[in-house]
Amino acid sequence: MTKNSAWGRGVRGAAPLGVLLLALLAGCTSTGGAPQTTQLSDEQIAKLWDADIALAKSHATSEFQIRVFEDNAISAAEYEEAVQLYVQCMQSTLPPDYSNFQATKNEYGLYGYAFGPYPTQETEKANAAQDSADAQCSPGTKDGIEHIYADRITNPKRQNPEERIVDCLKRHDLVPAAYTVQNFVADSGAHAPANLPDGAEVDPTQVTGLDMDSSDVVSCTLTPWD
Repeated sequence: MTKNSAWGRGVRGAAPLGVLLLALLAGCTSTGGAPQTTQLSDEQIAKLWDADIALAKSHATSEFQIRVFEDNAISAAEYEEAVQLYVQCMQSTLPPDYSNFQATKNEYGLYGYAFGPYPTQETEKANAAQDSADAQCSPGTKDGIEHIYADRITNPKRQNPEERIVDCLKRHDLVPAAYTVQNFVADSGAHAPANLPDGAEVDPTQVTGLDMDSSDVVSCTLTPWD
């Protein structure tokens, strides 16, 4: 299972394992408490997606967005159109020196954005120009559309981060069916104790010895939807 996902600026990628571990264990106690998990029914998941669409629809600022949200769904073609409208706007809005703005699709059908590279002394100025152009171009094009479409691909079950990883580990037969979120948190903490939040301790009864350095395990922590 090999994943080579390039996430550009403006599209949310996955956190490194150390950062992820901090997030997972931030709420744990010294007695080895585990993060809260969720078990949503299909009906609950559908209602959450409907609520996301309704919120995005209420903030629509263009006829294009209104048309996209009209059927309470976002198709691949509509997402593609939103990205292209955004890129066209960015290219025409950015100063000429920074107008080589591009969108690149990854293997999951999601876009990342990039322009440059520029000399180090130009980076801050270029980023400021991109931020200014984005503030003008996102509304009416990809706002509300991109994040919902991406979330439906990367987190269709509306799971917590740790649940998504465990689900991935099971789908790829990297752990037994009985493996739990508590096992993963404990295995992660045992593998990288330096990343444990202050006061948190690993529950030794939950450690399974999962090889956290395995390329397949690392892949599940980075792109758990694959």
